Formats: sequence, structure tokens, C-alpha cells
Amino acid sequence: MSNNSHPQWADFQNETDYEKRHFEFDAYCKSYEKWYLTKSQTCRKLAVEGLFWALSALVLHLAVINYFFDLRNSSENYISWFLFLIPIPLIIINLFYDGVGLTLDKIKIRILIKLISVVIMLTPFLVDYVGMGFEGVLLPLVGLGLGVSILCYLLNRLNGYTRAWSRYRTAGYQANLAYARYKSDHLSENDAHIRLLEIIEQEVVSRHKDIVEDFHFFGDKVNGFIPNK
Repeated sequence: MSNNSHPQWADFQNETDYEKRHFEFDAYCKSYEKWYLTKSQTCRKLAVEGLFWALSALVLHLAVINYFFDLRNSSENYISWFLFLIPIPLIIINLFYDGVGLTLDKIKIRILIKLISVVIMLTPFLVDYVGMGFEGVLLPLVGLGLGVSILCYLLNRLNGYTRAWSRYRTAGYQANLAYARYKSDHLSENDAHIRLLEIIEQEVVSRHKDIVEDFHFFGDKVNGFIPNK
């Protein structure tokens, strides 16, 4: 097997025995599936975190422009309590919406991200607590949240993290299904080998198609900001 961190094409391309080629291809798919899953999850989770930051600050901003925090009718304690309490429902939803399935090797990272989100969503309360005007941080927080969310989405789409994860996962599943049919005598070894080669070819074609479409998508979005002459 290659000395690189991932299994390589040569590991199963040059193999002629069906079972050995199957196991080499399965290792190839699993390696890249895991690698792309980490990047896909990171981008998708940060995109959602950004939406929570923006929504929390937007709710407070709407409360401000509708005179919910009118100082003529509200004491400082009243304002502080509501700056703390209004984001709490969103914070609770944020903490638990994707808590299922956390593994021990990733839970520290997830806890860190959640703690950062809590601090960001409570920034208006903290700013007010130290005696500064909280109104000035609301729109920047909306912009920060939307910016992080959009940037993570574009990075995910441009680099094809989620597509690649799904592609390798599907190819590995199809290869294992063909192998299971071979082991249960529903497919001859020759037919199973032919099916495996078709799956390998399909993965290559899909990979090329995904790469081209991802770059076209990004290019189309950029060109959309350029006015036609």
C-alpha cells in the first residue's frame, strides 16, 4: 500500500484478484470518506453556528428599534436581565440540536465551539454589564454570523467536502453489497468483479463531474456580482 496517508489508486488498480481488489477499494473509500466527513461536518456545523449568532443578535436588534429597551421606561437591571434571557432559548436549542452521535475524540472540539457560541450570543449582555452601549455590537454580530455561515457554505461547496464524503460512502456501500452477493452465491466471482470495476469507473466519472460542477457553481456566483456591459 502507498506510503501516503490515504490508500492510492495503484493499491487496487494493479490487482487482478477480485477479493484483494475489493478490500483495497473498500479501504480506499473508507479512508477518503472519513477524511471528507470531518471537513464536511466542520463546515456544516460552523455554518449553522453562524446562523444562531446572527439570529440572536437580530432578535435583540429588532427589540431595540421597536423601543423594547427604551431607557425612559426601563431600569438598568431590567435591560441586563432581558439581554441575558432573550438569547437563552436559542442557546438551549443550539446546545442540543446536534448533540446526538458525538464521539469521544470530537466532543472536546464540539464543547469548545458551543462555548464560543454561548459567549458570542451573550456578547450584548457582557458589553452592557461592563457599562458600554450594547446597541453598537448588534449589527456587527449579525454580519459576523451571516459571514461565517456563508463563507463555510461556499468553502464546503467549492471544495466539495459533502459531495466527496457522500460519493465515497456510496461507492463503498455498493462495493460491499456486490461482495455480499458474491459471498452468498447470488453473484459469480466474475460477475462480482465486473460489478466492482463498474463501481470504480462510476466513482471516477462522478468525481470528475462533481469537481467541474463545484467550480462552475462558484464561478457562476462570482459572475453574478459582475454587471453585464
